Amino acid sequence: MEPGPHYPWPADEEAVVAGVMSGTSCDGLDVAVCSVTASGRGAEVGLLEFASTPYPEATSALLRVSSDPAGTLSGFVAELDVRLGRLIAEVACEVAGRHSIDLIASHGHTVCHYPEGGPHLGERCTMQIGRAAVIAEATGLPVASDFRARDLAAGGEGAPLLPYLDWVLLSAPGGAPRSIVNIGGMSNVTHLPGDAPPVGFDTGPGNLVINHAARLADPDLPHDVDGRLAASGTVDEALLGRLMSHPYLSRRPPKSTGREELGEGFVHAVTSEPRAATGADLVATLTRWVARSIARALIDFTPQPGEVVVCGGGAHNPVLTAWLSEELGAPLGLTDDLGVPGDAKEAMGFALLGSELMRGQPANVPSVTGAAGPRLLGSITWA
Repeated sequence: MEPGPHYPWPADEEAVVAGVMSGTSCDGLDVAVCSVTASGRGAEVGLLEFASTPYPEATSALLRVSSDPAGTLSGFVAELDVRLGRLIAEVACEVAGRHSIDLIASHGHTVCHYPEGGPHLGERCTMQIGRAAVIAEATGLPVASDFRARDLAAGGEGAPLLPYLDWVLLSAPGGAPRSIVNIGGMSNVTHLPGDAPPVGFDTGPGNLVINHAARLADPDLPHDVDGRLAASGTVDEALLGRLMSHPYLSRRPPKSTGREELGEGFVHAVTSEPRAATGADLVATLTRWVARSIARALIDFTPQPGEVVVCGGGAHNPVLTAWLSEELGAPLGLTDDLGVPGDAKEAMGFALLGSELMRGQPANVPSVTGAAGPRLLGSITWA
């Protein structure tokens, strides 16, 4: 496609977009190569290829340091921004090599997210790294990036953004209510009531706290593989009760959170309590907390949760999903069964957001983020 000065893609023309996502868990890059046709509720997104590439441990460690809310030198983050941009370009080209790509839509990696105001100046802000200019220079392709900033500037939370994909691709036939639960580093839900705009928000803790507790129990573990530690541990009911009283959980949507509030620092605070749970017991307690907090959010903040389908890394944890089903008193489905692979969904979502930007189509969902109205999301860096 020949780029024009503004919104160069006709609404009905097919484009091939490589969506790139780096999750809060700092475990790797997801790339979804998608064909995208049309726009808005009529958009069609087809997955051509997907790959998840683990970060080298050194890179994963650097990203965790860059996201430490205790504070990181700006120069370090600036350098990591460039390095991650170079890595995104390399991985995107490797995954997309068999396709003729029109655009790379990169969410990058979130190093801070303060929708209620930061700790230094009180400004509402968000930052994702993975320099778009470096990606464009290395690939020779235009890059869509910085998707959260405009919604935040319009008074929204800037997150979650992927309820837009859920609304377009996962609405139930006939308008039946359906809730999509993504269990990533943080957990979030999109509720699709069918006859009304979507409701969506971060429910609170997710894989991030479980993964960190698993690494504390066994430094050789990247996460609680198959939920084995949780299954072998005993839930500390007193601690679970205190965790459920966390103020974020009772805050009404729109709302979003991140590792600043519910990350490794939070786990360390929990483990410093007198007679704190440790090892498998801590993993079990945090896993039950994730399940219960999601269930509580669905019950408290979504009208008629209806069918519940899950995706994200947490969908691979059989203990977590069993406990979530138990907390809800209902079976769970998978987005895979609805034609959207759960592991690829987030990267597919950014492919769609990049396509919408190039077509001049607003893609935030004000009923989810609380923004003042529909806004174009993202910035374009031309090759």
